[in-house]
Amino acid sequence: MKRCLAFFLLGFIAGCISLNLFLGNQIDRLYWEKEELRVRLFESNERLRKLEEQLQTHRNPTVNDVQIELEDVDKNSFMELSLREELGAITRDLVGEEIAEISPHLIRRLLDGRQIHLEESSTYEIKLNWVIIDEKTVINVSASHLEPSD
Repeated sequence: MKRCLAFFLLGFIAGCISLNLFLGNQIDRLYWEKEELRVRLFESNERLRKLEEQLQTHRNPTVNDVQIELEDVDKNSFMELSLREELGAITRDLVGEEIAEISPHLIRRLLDGRQIHLEESSTYEIKLNWVIIDEKTVINVSASHLEPSD
């Protein structure tokens, strides 16, 4: 019994040694290949991250918000709110547009001299004072009440 166990252990050890001799180089090669691929993956991920950051910084900026400033208007009236609502509806398509593609002349033609009819059956004429086109676009206008013509 001890002799069988000794031959078994001797065969097991001889098998492990021969396996190590025949497959050791292949195991080492696969290990180094795995490590090389892991390093290449890390480098590729870093390169991708840097390229995405560059893309974000080089992307053409777009309008994120349009702020309407009203001058010469009673600040506590519903009329101001209604005018803001109407002007916001007119200019809402500017949000999301590239800043370089927006023409100030188009905004002038869109707003300057425009007549806005409010629910209270009153009409106001809009005068464009100035425009700042940026990520937060600011449009300053004046509104004058037009008397109804009979």
